[in-house]
Amino acid sequence: MSLKKATAIVSLSNLLNTLSNLILSVGLAYILVEKEKFGKIQQILMIASFCYSIVSGFPMGLSYFFGRYKSHTSRINLLKKVFLSLLLVCFGISLTVYLFKDSLSFSFKNTAINTNILLFISLLFFKSLGSYFINFFVLIKKEQKLLFINSLIFLLNIILIVFVFIFQEFSTITSILLILTVIEAIRLVYYLTFIRKYIILGNNVLINKQELIYIISVTGITILNTFYVFIDKYMISFMLTPEDYADYQVGAFVVPFIGIITGSIMTTFIPVFSKLKYDNKLKEIAHKLKNATRYTSIILLPIFTFCLVFGKELITAIYSDRYYFSGEIFQIYTLRYFTTVILFSLTMSAIGLQNWVLFTSLISLVVNVVLNYFLILKFGVIGAVYATVITGYVGVILPLYLINKTLKCKFLDYFPLKEYVFIIIISFLIASPIYYFVFIKNDFPAVAVFPISFAFYVTILLLTNRVFKMFSYIEIKNKVQFFLDGRRK
Repeated sequence: MSLKKATAIVSLSNLLNTLSNLILSVGLAYILVEKEKFGKIQQILMIASFCYSIVSGFPMGLSYFFGRYKSHTSRINLLKKVFLSLLLVCFGISLTVYLFKDSLSFSFKNTAINTNILLFISLLFFKSLGSYFINFFVLIKKEQKLLFINSLIFLLNIILIVFVFIFQEFSTITSILLILTVIEAIRLVYYLTFIRKYIILGNNVLINKQELIYIISVTGITILNTFYVFIDKYMISFMLTPEDYADYQVGAFVVPFIGIITGSIMTTFIPVFSKLKYDNKLKEIAHKLKNATRYTSIILLPIFTFCLVFGKELITAIYSDRYYFSGEIFQIYTLRYFTTVILFSLTMSAIGLQNWVLFTSLISLVVNVVLNYFLILKFGVIGAVYATVITGYVGVILPLYLINKTLKCKFLDYFPLKEYVFIIIISFLIASPIYYFVFIKNDFPAVAVFPISFAFYVTILLLTNRVFKMFSYIEIKNKVQFFLDGRRK
């Protein structure tokens, strides 16, 4: 299988995972009428996600050393010892959560953690151990197997939501956790059927010192980034109530396209930037970065602008009128995304500033914690939104300075200011009157936001391309035709 095809299959698998989580979140918000109950189960899932990030270094370490080891025996042994080491760590994490269940339950004001502790640790154990297999299937070139199980889990999550919606007696936290645990157990059993021979072969040893050091360093960065992403949610859980957490969890809705678009560009440009930096072609890096930012701007900025204008209607259309306040949170929260069109971490990692990525993340984390504490005390839930947005903009100051210094250029040498400003202005000029006539003057239902979003997005793309000629319609048509011809064969 070609690299492009394998990458496409893995991307599709990751997209299905994202959609599964989205369906689960939206479905539970509709089914669990009580915000407190929804907030409690979301807190449990949040803790499970954090535990998942703790073991993230193991699959990354597996991929890193698999490429360095040349012999078949060494690679098979690596597959085994990384899995066995991860297994021990997952047991350790599960045991730790069990021992601190009372503290977690008290701190989060969530008795469901304590009363469902066995289901909780089973869920996070299955999910954490399963993190190994995304990289595993790629390394053994069985990406289709990964796509199959993610498709199955996607379907099972839909069935779960429909089942609980029909049979309301199962809409308890215990029942939902039990079903989620069973789903993750099915996923893990499927995984294990492919790893049996890789466990049997090789020496029965754990990872060595070199491998451990790499995994710990990668894990440290991941945990730090996870803290940065979730610190507002952690502090709301500690300082406020599960109901407040429910409002914020919905309002902090992450647009799925961001990770998909930036992740794809990251995969493509890291080796290119790295080689250009090695060849000391700094101007070419700035030029390619400007082109990359131009495309992320045209793809993402209309989405951000639309969310900023239609945020309340979008959230209530997805999550119901109970979360109207979350729509206000979402509108403000969207402001943090306008800097994501510039891939700061990607660029810094590719031009030799990878150590600064960790340092800037640490600074942002500290600023975020301090701002969250004082702003939550003063403004409640909305204070956490202010803190996150402010931190996002403060956090780009040092990366900008470091990139400018390393590439020996100015910000505008790699930032497409004209395109950026044009897209935002034209998006607001079109979105604002539509919002006024549809939702203020005529009071259409919130679901009208979906057809409007499609028409709006296509319009902005066409207008922007007409001005800046960023893509060719003929080229797109030829690629589509080539794809269809290939499918017919």
